[in-house]
Amino acid sequence: RQMGLKNTVLSVGVNNKGDIWLGLNGGIMMIEESVKEESLLLDPKESIGYVYCAVDREEQLYVGTNKGLFCMNKEDKQTRFVLVPESKGQVWDLYHIGDEVVVAHNKGLFSVFNGTFREIKHSGVYTLVFDKDGNLWITHSRREYMRLRFDNDYTSIVESEIYTVPTTLSKRAFMVKVGNDLIFMNNEGGVYKYNELNNTLQSDEY
Repeated sequence: RQMGLKNTVLSVGVNNKGDIWLGLNGGIMMIEESVKEESLLLDPKESIGYVYCAVDREEQLYVGTNKGLFCMNKEDKQTRFVLVPESKGQVWDLYHIGDEVVVAHNKGLFSVFNGTFREIKHSGVYTLVFDKDGNLWITHSRREYMRLRFDNDYTSIVESEIYTVPTTLSKRAFMVKVGNDLIFMNNEGGVYKYNELNNTLQSDEY
């Protein structure tokens, strides 16, 4: 219980070493493949909230929770998470793109660069998914989908476009990747796919 194994598991990931990472409602845990031992990377007395996602960079580990975006310097022996300034709120998803960490936040789309939390797009963002061509698709609280195209080095955005689907009651836009396909949905039961020829989202019987 002290190591967090009785906590609710909210997300699971595996790094290139085979270590298993668990996002818990009381912190974040790593199970090392080489020794089959678990390490709770958070003092149980310290609450960073429910962990939904994480991004592992060379020197920092970022975790997104219902309280904000937290960062840990991996060279710090105290393994202490610190709230990134101005990031309080619900973090839904994280992506490492170039030198930045892109954050899907209830207040909008943000990025972290050199420790600075800056806004990219206003309004709450729920999901980030890359398509087969390397474009980043985003769903947010205004029931719209956004597609971002980057330069070859993924250091800057060269094109952005907004897409909508017919809806009357839906308050949420959903998106999931199945193989190489992106499936777009709303809570009215509508299912859509992206048509590259006419650059629209079209109804689909997926």
